[in-house]
Amino acid sequence: MSKPDHVLIIELQAFLTNQQYSLVFIRNYCAYARGFLEHLAQRIILLTEMIEAQVDQYLREAVALIQLRHGRLPGARWHIYRFRPCARRWLWASC
Repeated sequence: MSKPDHVLIIELQAFLTNQQYSLVFIRNYCAYARGFLEHLAQRIILLTEMIEAQVDQYLREAVALIQLRHGRLPGARWHIYRFRPCARRWLWASC
């Protein structure tokens, strides 16, 4: 059985804190992770069944939403910031 989303977010926060990221970075990453978990829930996809293509799909949809809201694409490095390797490791370890 998959862990509840709030437990996963708490674990991510602890993971990032142990990696000595700044509080702002941690807060932003936890918000991004919540958004991704909501994305999976809306599509009735369990985290344990997630595949890399769903991360890519989420990022494409997020870019489209930013363009719609702000009338421009996000910065060139935005997708790297959204899911750096540390977050990907956490996501796969949580499965």
